[in-house]
Amino acid sequence: MTLSNKLILGEWVNEWNQTTGTQTDYQNFGTAQLEVYNAASFGWAYWTLKNDRMHWDFEWNIRNNYLQLQLGKISTYY
Repeated sequence: MTLSNKLILGEWVNEWNQTTGTQTDYQNFGTAQLEVYNAASFGWAYWTLKNDRMHWDFEWNIRNNYLQLQLGKISTYY
């Protein structure tokens, strides 16, 4: 796929307003989003680095293992 076929899909967070979601549910949700954004976009942006809502907080998600970045799988295009 050439660079001209890529899109920037936008920003996202690891939240879907589920009050009973387990850590595994959030991990699966975040992994699915990362797979879609990494495959279909020129880039993505997490909505917030820090936030008082824990699943909106990128650092909190990484620190607490709710969001798992697999850096080797992230595509980079220049």
